[in-house]
Amino acid sequence: MINFRIPDSTPVCERVSLLNQLAQDGASFGPLQANARHIRQMAHGNQTLAATLALREVHGLPYVHEKPTEEWVQDVEYTLAHGGECKALSILLVALLTQLGIRAEVVWITQTGRPINHVTVVVWLNGRQFWAEPAVAGAKLGESPYAAVARLGSQHVVGG
Repeated sequence: MINFRIPDSTPVCERVSLLNQLAQDGASFGPLQANARHIRQMAHGNQTLAATLALREVHGLPYVHEKPTEEWVQDVEYTLAHGGECKALSILLVALLTQLGIRAEVVWITQTGRPINHVTVVVWLNGRQFWAEPAVAGAKLGESPYAAVARLGSQHVVGG
């Protein structure tokens, strides 16, 4: 299992690259592959349904706050067992979508004037880009993180 702190001096582009690499590495984790097989069976070849089911699966995990003064990263195995904050849940969702053959990546949202930044996921379906917010349980595929927070009242996730 990987669980480590990212130095504050790490540029955003390197952070995002690291998060996406952890997602790609995590796509081969056995239990995640089993989850992907189950979703694939339920979706019957419909990639939009598969992405929606993957998002719901991640929403079923607990949101776990990290210390506000430290930035930690954990791998798919740890997140699947324990839940995580926005970065960890985003890594897990991208890994699961990758296993389903759906293009997705972790994205960083700089939130000027807020105490923290936010990490989420974008997914490509039928040549179009959609939000897939893993840290706000109940967020809909295609719903921006901020619209999901406004609808569901999870301001703590995006630093509100």
